[in-house]
Amino acid sequence: ITQALNLHKGLLSALWRLPTEVLSQIFCHCLPEFDDLSPPSQLKAPMFLTQICQSWREVAVDMPNLW
Repeated sequence: ITQALNLHKGLLSALWRLPTEVLSQIFCHCLPEFDDLSPPSQLKAPMFLTQICQSWREVAVDMPNLW
């Protein structure tokens, strides 16, 4: 269990160190494709990104193409 926990922590710490540009690209690729006729529920996807942590929120909010 300790080894798995340490591996998990290592993976997470690497994720937090991603440059803003890389994180922005990941956000763009993770979101569902939608158009003007898409149901409003798909518009919630960017909101989920803003709820992960403060740094993700800052990146997502600063990306006009998500909104």
